[in-house]
Amino acid sequence: MFVPNRILGLALFLLLVFSALVGSEPPGPKFAKQPQAKFNTDRYGDSLPEGAIARLGTARFRHGFLTHPIAFSPNGKYLASGGRFPGLRLWDATTGRLLNRGSHYGVISLAFSPDSKMVLVSSGTPTLIEVASGKELGRFPTASDFVAFSPDGLIVAAEQGEKVILLKVATRQQIRQLHGHTSRINCLAFSPKGQTLATGSRDMTIRFWDVKTGTEIRRIEAKDEVNAIAFSPNAKLLAWVGEEDPKIRLVDLAAGKPDKLLKGPDGSVYSVAFSPDGKLLASGGLGGKIFLWDGNTGKQLRHWQAFGFSVGRVAFSPDSKTLASTGQLGSSAIRMWDIASGKEIHPAAGHTGMVHSLKFSADGKKLTSFGRDQRPITWNLAQGTEESPRPAVPTGTNGKIWTATGLSSDGNILATGRWYKPKVESDTLLRLWDTRTGKVLHALTKHREGIGALAFRTASSCGIRPKQENCAKSKVTWPTSRRWFFPPTARCWLPRERIKSSVSGTSSRASKFTNGTVI
Repeated sequence: MFVPNRILGLALFLLLVFSALVGSEPPGPKFAKQPQAKFNTDRYGDSLPEGAIARLGTARFRHGFLTHPIAFSPNGKYLASGGRFPGLRLWDATTGRLLNRGSHYGVISLAFSPDSKMVLVSSGTPTLIEVASGKELGRFPTASDFVAFSPDGLIVAAEQGEKVILLKVATRQQIRQLHGHTSRINCLAFSPKGQTLATGSRDMTIRFWDVKTGTEIRRIEAKDEVNAIAFSPNAKLLAWVGEEDPKIRLVDLAAGKPDKLLKGPDGSVYSVAFSPDGKLLASGGLGGKIFLWDGNTGKQLRHWQAFGFSVGRVAFSPDSKTLASTGQLGSSAIRMWDIASGKEIHPAAGHTGMVHSLKFSADGKKLTSFGRDQRPITWNLAQGTEESPRPAVPTGTNGKIWTATGLSSDGNILATGRWYKPKVESDTLLRLWDTRTGKVLHALTKHREGIGALAFRTASSCGIRPKQENCAKSKVTWPTSRRWFFPPTARCWLPRERIKSSVSGTSSRASKFTNGTVI
């Protein structure tokens, strides 16, 4: 059929107009394109949260609140840490840079697969996580807090109260159950070849199980609740610790000789670990010290202070040259130690635990902070670095940390208090410290119960001349969710002049710093 040229021209014209309309922006007001959010980095090259302009300290090897289990990957490239919040974090074992994080909360135990591609975590339900992506690969159909990978990576052992469940990794289905304990199981470990599983329980026994048959093949009467166990790499020795007795016991499984008692820790031991080469045994617990022992003889080699309150877990790197450790009760840091020199590989930059108190200097150029690591730090805000180091404030009886703190305006005086009433009279509730020397200035003993909050107030707000020094005010606060009926009180201490200060709903008293007596 013949189509006139003018019709073809009109059709082509309409087609061009339509194409232009489709490709153009819709009618209406035009808005400028919003730039993508830019995230600043800290002095170590790690990203800051949106809106933040600086980070004082570092995020490397800083897990978060209540860090507990840690483990090196068999290839030595990764370190996994678990805790209450956040639950799981995966780190570059060399640099401490955060690689991935899991969505789990309250991780009690974890273990890497032999090929380093998966990590098994348990926060009530054992779950497999892919190391490369941090994604969840699957869950095991059981409730458990304590888990372990078999050395061949084919079986997972999961505690379930008084029994152990053995499961296939490939199908995540149950193989068999191990029955025998009469109370909750606290720890479990495969022997190096994976033929035997050892379990420690609150029933004061350590039991050994044949993995293939599920039968109990040996038992040790511990006479104490068993908290931690570890096989030596040659499977000839087993180290274990109890709940009450701070001694570490070394059992010769081959010869059946009496246990060797390794003395040294002053309080409960929470973790023991053999080095992969079998030459060393490390332990950590209450008091914050790490002890190193000869892995064959049990002779103590050395010890050092790793944390202020306690060491939660210790773990050796695959080459036996590095020891990783975590603290408890608010410590967020994972600290790495060189075995040969005993020195920290990544020295702590900033606080290693939660920060309690902050105080800007009068000119706004400095900031003094104090946290659960019991260390006051003064920061140069222009450079984001610490000024000359200040000594840590000593903890109280049995390593008890100060839970309530306040700083004076110049950062040179620290007031510390505790939530609980001290059992020892000399361990006073409220103390004033010189942060430059770490020495106590005054111990104030008139609080009858625990101190929940502390703050320095300006002299003028306490009713004296503005040029005079600050006063420290402490106050007891009681959670409404708990039925405690102790009367709350507040007191104010002033340096050179006795005054009276009132606080709404409470009573206040003043005293001289010279003698610390309340008037």
